[in-house]
Amino acid sequence: MNKMLLLAGVAAVLVASNANAVELNPYVGAKLRYVDMSNDAELGAEISADDKVWGGSVAFGVATQVKGGAVRAELEYNLNEDAKKTLGGGIKAKIETQSAMANLYYDIDTGTKFTPYVGAGLGYAKVKGSLSLAGVSESMDDNNFAWQVGAGASYALNSNVSLDAGYRYVDYGDFTKDEVKLDTSAHELYVGARYAF
Repeated sequence: MNKMLLLAGVAAVLVASNANAVELNPYVGAKLRYVDMSNDAELGAEISADDKVWGGSVAFGVATQVKGGAVRAELEYNLNEDAKKTLGGGIKAKIETQSAMANLYYDIDTGTKFTPYVGAGLGYAKVKGSLSLAGVSESMDDNNFAWQVGAGASYALNSNVSLDAGYRYVDYGDFTKDEVKLDTSAHELYVGARYAF
């Protein structure tokens, strides 16, 4: 019995020491995004309401060192300008998008101030689409599963501040209302900054 208690005590000490060895470094970040929106709708025929807009993002995350670099996990909120397009027959289309993502990044240690990284995320998107003609408007909105993948690089100005640039593909999902199907995705280029505490 004493040996069992001793082994349990040693295991608890080892687990505690390993947990203490993992250092979590919190950070906040913000991005300015150039968003190439793809808004494909089916309304008897395929309609494209693509547009190029600006977007912004804010994030809070934690980073920890691993072999060959670091892993970052963050929560990010994204908001885009409305994508607008005038279609044939004077029909005006407008698409509003915003999302909340849980992202995971792997930073590759280069031994320099430059740190390339790859990342992916899963989350929730709020998409609202509307069509209007001669003052009459029809709208639809939905909450969708969303995901993103991308890559970029950061440059450390000092131990706290890093500049960031990269590319990602975002799928905001699709939904159907009254036989109208809307599928929204985007290619994004971004610049930003992170502050580590």
